[in-house]
Amino acid sequence: MRKPRFISILLAGAMLFCQAVPVPAAAKDYTEGEFYSWKYRNYGDHIELEKLDYTGQVIINVPDEIDGLPVTKLGHNSIGAGIYIKEIHVPEGVTDIGYCAFMGAPALETVTLPSTLETLGDSVLKGCTSLTEVTFAGGVRYIGNNAFSGCTSLTEIELPEGTEEIGGNAFLGCESLETITIPDTVRSIGALDYSGTAVVGGTAWFNAQPNGVVYLGKFAIWYKGGRDTASDVTIADGTLGIASRAFLYQTQIDSLTLPDSLRYINDRAFPSEPGLTELHLPHDLESIDMTSFAYNAHLEAFTIDEDAPHFAVQDGLLYTKDLTELVAVPEGIRSVELSDKLSEIPDCAFQSCKWLESIALPEGVERIGAGAFSGCDVLQTVKLPQSLKTIDTAAFAGCSAIERIAFPEGLEMIGDAAFDDCFKLREAILPDTVTRLDINAFRNCRALRKVRLSAGLTELDSKELEIVYDPIPGYESGSEWISTVQYDSIFGDCYNLKTLIFPKEITRVGAGTFVDMNIQDTWYTGTPEEWMLVMQNDQPNGYGTVHYGYDESSDLPGDLTLDGELSVLDLVYLSRYLHNSYSISAQAFTNADLNGDGEVDVFDLGRMQQMLTA
Repeated sequence: MRKPRFISILLAGAMLFCQAVPVPAAAKDYTEGEFYSWKYRNYGDHIELEKLDYTGQVIINVPDEIDGLPVTKLGHNSIGAGIYIKEIHVPEGVTDIGYCAFMGAPALETVTLPSTLETLGDSVLKGCTSLTEVTFAGGVRYIGNNAFSGCTSLTEIELPEGTEEIGGNAFLGCESLETITIPDTVRSIGALDYSGTAVVGGTAWFNAQPNGVVYLGKFAIWYKGGRDTASDVTIADGTLGIASRAFLYQTQIDSLTLPDSLRYINDRAFPSEPGLTELHLPHDLESIDMTSFAYNAHLEAFTIDEDAPHFAVQDGLLYTKDLTELVAVPEGIRSVELSDKLSEIPDCAFQSCKWLESIALPEGVERIGAGAFSGCDVLQTVKLPQSLKTIDTAAFAGCSAIERIAFPEGLEMIGDAAFDDCFKLREAILPDTVTRLDINAFRNCRALRKVRLSAGLTELDSKELEIVYDPIPGYESGSEWISTVQYDSIFGDCYNLKTLIFPKEITRVGAGTFVDMNIQDTWYTGTPEEWMLVMQNDQPNGYGTVHYGYDESSDLPGDLTLDGELSVLDLVYLSRYLHNSYSISAQAFTNADLNGDGEVDVFDLGRMQQMLTA
């Protein structure tokens, strides 16, 4: 069958590492007004300009105040592509120019920016093909992504002292740009995902650079000469930083020398390096992104001088000097003992560590960050601490070797796709402290056979997906598209789920939460009447045999089903357990161990038969 094409999607949750959480609409903390051709927002102590009603002006002088209040911001697309605009003057006091504010103005030649400016937003001057002059009166902390891209008439630019960040593709395609000056205050030069080009790609300046490492100011920004052409790389003395993705496409690097002058290493700066197993970091390094060496599958350890002022290394991992924060993990690490001073595992910390088989998180860790262990496909054993509160978005997504994981009492949240594609995970026994369980949390856990839901939950959410199939002529009859409804749910595609423990505290189940599953038994802590109320939004026939009155505190000998009585049903499920077709809780095990020998076996089965016939 042809793979479905998603035409209209009502989607719950969010993409990896980026979770959308609905928030109630906040009351406006501003009033709206108009000043000549400007629409603005008045926040009581300052003004933010929203939109210019363009009527053909050639020169735009942005007002510095309205009604006695200072103008501090130009909103996104606030001026836009006025076809006759030649000059824009932004006054002192403005600190923020929003994304696309002047984008695509075809006649714009000069822009004057104030010394108070801190942020020049994404794509703010993108595509202004007549722009020849940008004057900065002072420092601007952040230059956004694509800020000047496509300004084909711009021949030179000098960023002011105080600039700290330059966004991805900021000067991309400025084909006439011959002179680019950046200050030593720059700490970060970005790159856009999959752009495959330097921040200044396509400029006359970049085209004139020789093959090898390309430097913009004191930043190494690219390796010129084609992909996979570098083997031995030595970064020049005096270099302060390495730009985002600077060497990402040089997968044959087997020798890397970093100078003592280096202070900043930006995200995904380096690729997989087959010959590089250990890397010594510069003594005075100030910042390194968690993903700087994200694709180095053979890098097993970092080292750094013991007297380095900002960082320390323990067991090959890079930490802040006091060992309280994990900074960078070499992807080729095989085993590790973490610092006992950690309070969280950062986002993406161990992402795609291909050789890591087991890990024990120390007590004190309260959060496992988004994608922290995602893609660790040989990780089998994970010990979670009792202090853990949050397992964030996609934290263990793709950990296809994990079979069992014990969730500690005190755990409160399991995020979207947290265990997505954990193909071998057999059980999810959630403590009653869990109050948030996001959609897709256990999606596609194909081996999942038993789930205990938390009494701390009040509902199980789901969303509908409209799937449209576009038939291939000759393979499917008819010419109309075929539309069907599927569901995005917490346990989506867990087709082998057999046993569900369901607390009465959950009073709502989203439609399709357990659709198309093969649940055999649902153990419900409430009454049949309560169950029917819960099933108002879902199909009650998708839960197998529903057993009412389930009570995990029951200590009645022989009560394996925990319903407060000894019956033939306990005998049936004990037989299933002995045939490895049913799993039991610790209390059920204790109740089933009728001869008290610490095992549940055929002798206990015989004893149960005697008790039932006595």
